Amino acid sequence: MIDQEFSVRRFVTEYSNETETLLADYELVAFNLEAFQSALGVSSEDPMFDCYEIGPHHVVFLTQCLAIMPAWDFSRRSYYIEASAV
Repeated sequence: MIDQEFSVRRFVTEYSNETETLLADYELVAFNLEAFQSALGVSSEDPMFDCYEIGPHHVVFLTQCLAIMPAWDFSRRSYYIEASAV
């Protein structure tokens, strides 16, 4: 798996739209690169190490990947998939 090969962990990050401050991060307990590439419309050549914006239409997909769910509020907050080196 790519995450083990490159020693990264994946998170959903939550930012305030007003202040752009990081409010929380939620670790993805399941990450299948091909499934995320498909769900987020990312090229199959992209290892997804950058930030990828999440919209309301991604929430159903993400429910199977998060142990703790954000209180989704897309009018006041922005959400992203991010990778972090461990």
